[in-house]
Amino acid sequence: FAANLTHLWAELPYLDRFDAAAEAGFEAVEVLFPYDVAAPETVRALRRNGLSMILLNAPGPNYAGGARGFAAVPGGEARNEKRKR
Repeated sequence: FAANLTHLWAELPYLDRFDAAAEAGFEAVEVLFPYDVAAPETVRALRRNGLSMILLNAPGPNYAGGARGFAAVPGGEARNEKRKR
């Protein structure tokens, strides 16, 4: 089982949820959209707690205008990779 950190411990700051998951006995977590925090910070929280990230959603589309998606669009690979960092 994995703790869904988007929904569990919502009262805690994002990075503190990793601590809570480990304290609750989880070995893995999932996060829907972790892109408001730099990836290295998330990696540090995972490593600090001995957790695995088993699922995260691809970066969302541009809801304000422009193309709706890009992860699977030929030529959109670089944009997708940049959004994951």
